[in-house]
Amino acid sequence: MSLKPFLKKRVLIVDQLENYSFAIKKMLLDTGMKLVTTANSAQSVISGLQNVDYDVILCNYDLGEGNKNGQELLEELREKKLLKFSALFFILTAEVAKDRVLGTIETEPDGYLVKPITPADLEKRLTALLTQKQALAGIDQAIDQGHFEEAVNLCNERLQSEPRYAQLLQKTRAWLCTQLQRWDEARQVYEQVIEQHQAPWARLGFARLLVQQEQLDLAVLQLDALLAQDPNCIEAYDELARIRSLQGDASAARQLLEKAAAQSPHNLLRQKALADARLQTQDTEGALEAYRKVIKLSPQSIYARPEHYFSFANALGKQDGGVKGKLSKEAMEVLAKSRKRFADQPQIDLQSSLVEAQVQHHLGNEAAAQALFTEVEHKASLRKEPLRAETAVIAAETLISLGRAEEVEAFLQHSADAAASAGQEVGAVFGYLNNSVSLQKRQQATELNRQAIKLHGSGDLDAALASMRLALPLTPYHVSLNLNFLQILLQKIRLQPGSVALIQEAQSCLERVRHVSDTHREARRLNHLRKQIDALSSASG
Repeated sequence: MSLKPFLKKRVLIVDQLENYSFAIKKMLLDTGMKLVTTANSAQSVISGLQNVDYDVILCNYDLGEGNKNGQELLEELREKKLLKFSALFFILTAEVAKDRVLGTIETEPDGYLVKPITPADLEKRLTALLTQKQALAGIDQAIDQGHFEEAVNLCNERLQSEPRYAQLLQKTRAWLCTQLQRWDEARQVYEQVIEQHQAPWARLGFARLLVQQEQLDLAVLQLDALLAQDPNCIEAYDELARIRSLQGDASAARQLLEKAAAQSPHNLLRQKALADARLQTQDTEGALEAYRKVIKLSPQSIYARPEHYFSFANALGKQDGGVKGKLSKEAMEVLAKSRKRFADQPQIDLQSSLVEAQVQHHLGNEAAAQALFTEVEHKASLRKEPLRAETAVIAAETLISLGRAEEVEAFLQHSADAAASAGQEVGAVFGYLNNSVSLQKRQQATELNRQAIKLHGSGDLDAALASMRLALPLTPYHVSLNLNFLQILLQKIRLQPGSVALIQEAQSCLERVRHVSDTHREARRLNHLRKQIDALSSASG
């Protein structure tokens, strides 16, 4: 094996130290490779990949103080879809500390090379992976072009012609099936690989699929088996914690996240989940510690969000003893950081001011809180654009903090209509309205929905409608519940054509879900039902 077939591949070396970049470049040039470029920062790579595609990126982990590291760069390239599936990304490092190594491995680079790197080792690793990429090139190209069906078919073909890459092909095939929502086929792949090879990736993928299908107990069995097989599989702890959280066991979720964070603490989303779990279990000090780590990891992370800063500021405000306390000062500093970190995001000034109002309320400074909310209302009124959905949700939370909960629903309805008319996505508004419903009410609505479906199946439309009419006031903005009601109501309208009351009831139902986006999983069913309701309304005059 040699690099001879790959001498025209484009290679990018990323390192802040020019001497090191030159040394690696010389190694590659000595093999005969010709198209070798260097970069000294993550930002130059992000900008450069807008115009040039590289076949191989060799990136040092440490890219200098105050800059993204190699792991953060890889995460951002993937999140922004700048790194092609057909490309190879290696992380080079002298770091051997377990927490750093595990954190880097979690991002799944194609290769992980520990310095000092010899020419022979570099050539060997590159040759092996470029040979693999060449064998599977058609699959990678189809994925890069978004042709997932074609990619699945190619995986099936390559399983016959390239058996040496069978596990990688099965892993890719399973992932593609999940993207295509071919759940049964993905499950078949995972189960086959688990039975034959006990592959950790298959257990983890299968567990995630089971969670998606709400088979939580089966998912737990897979994850327990995975951790028995590989105690260093940090993602398994994260997934188990998510399941325990879904099951309402915040204490178990917290314990699992603490185990994961102890082994791999440099994961922003894990620290945020840990902060939330600690708050839910009344460990405020522990939550604040985790939030501080979130903020420390945020400046260069693609996963940083304003709400992380806002949640931290609120937690600080609730914990402090007064407006002049140490934590209240920290809360204001956190909000100032949010404005700086997300200066390019629309309405960040309004959002941070609204959260400041919430913090002032927690500190007992009601006059300042009300004044801040009034100031935001005034600023918003002077702008030509309506409140964005995420800003409207924060405003709603602020109204509740200020004791004005009775204004929330009308405020959000008005904000959603204004934002939708301006062409903005407003799903977050109705997601908030739906999520604000208590767990008890959601459970009651779920049971009534089940009863209605059963009654509908037995042909008792009146009883089914009665059950749905009890369920809807409990969770009035739940999309699936509204659509189930519409389906039953349509049958009743056909039996009583021209019933103005029933048609008005159907139109009210459609009004509640009027802002469902075209990408929502229920969009197709909603559009189908809307057409039928419109036709019946026209026929009735």
